[in-house]
Amino acid sequence: MKAYVNTIIYFSATGSCKKIADFLADKLSAVTINLSDTEERKNYNVYGSCLFVLPVYNGAIPAVCAEYIKQLDGGGKHAYVVCVYGGVYRGKALQNAAGLLKISKFVPLRGAYIAAPHTYCKKKINQLDDKRLNLINENLFDNDTGNKLKISSKPKGWENQAGLKKFTGKCVVNKKCSGCGQCVQVCPVNAIGCDYKSNKDCILCGACVKACPCGARHIKFFTPLPAVFINLNCKTREDMFFTFT
Repeated sequence: MKAYVNTIIYFSATGSCKKIADFLADKLSAVTINLSDTEERKNYNVYGSCLFVLPVYNGAIPAVCAEYIKQLDGGGKHAYVVCVYGGVYRGKALQNAAGLLKISKFVPLRGAYIAAPHTYCKKKINQLDDKRLNLINENLFDNDTGNKLKISSKPKGWENQAGLKKFTGKCVVNKKCSGCGQCVQVCPVNAIGCDYKSNKDCILCGACVKACPCGARHIKFFTPLPAVFINLNCKTREDMFFTFT
């Protein structure tokens, strides 16, 4: 089945969602809107059928993505959703994202849970190679797939991220910081202030940690449990595709 997707909307703090979005945009000749760019996030002029490629944090899509979707007027357009998680916990992110899209007057057709490399995991698993990306392209738009998924009638989840985060850890900066500002440039939620410290809006995505040329930033877990839990439970996962009901 040939898919007709005109606009691909994605949020990608550390690259996995962007890799999927760029690959599918090339295959489908679609335009992209990058929600992790604060300026592009002001663009609500989506047209035609849309594909949303969104990450999962603490079992939910980021709050900035939820707020963006709420501002859209789907006007009966078809929508596809890909929720990308780190191979540990996906929660009900896909059902809730589809529920949000339905409230915004989209018609969600198909969705997928895709496992990608976890930012905090030492294992080199769930890599997004060309073979997997081609299978995502083929299976996402295959209406013959038997898996059915019910759309959430009262979508929720993202509002709990801040509550869960305060029990997990925080992003800290040390004296190695040179003040180059690269962390500010890559932060997808504008959570880094003029003192280069992260505020309450930080989603612990790790983008600033990867971008820092001095090694001055890291995620500090409040206890050893999160790191142990991630490395024990982060596994190679099969990609899952659904038709929404």
